[in-house]
Amino acid sequence: MKKFFKKLFFTLVVAIIFGLVLNGFLHVLKYFFGEIYYIDALGFILVCFYGFFAIKNDIKKSDLTKKNLENIDINYGSVALFYTIVILLIWLMLICIRFF
Repeated sequence: MKKFFKKLFFTLVVAIIFGLVLNGFLHVLKYFFGEIYYIDALGFILVCFYGFFAIKNDIKKSDLTKKNLENIDINYGSVALFYTIVILLIWLMLICIRFF
């Protein structure tokens, strides 16, 4: 029982620290890009991140399986490329909705 509470406490502390770091990162993006355009910066960062993994890992058609897509396993280049395209399309739709 003591081990369970120790693990639960550690998980809560890690979750709180992660939340504070993420919140600080979003505040920095809001500071540099403004209240509206920080989402564009976040989209660009995600596209670059997934694009890097798509280039780093080989793109093979056999790696694009349902299991890998469900687990968002970006260790496979084709899965990272798929998510790069999805995030890019969502980002472009957001820009179109904002301006039209």
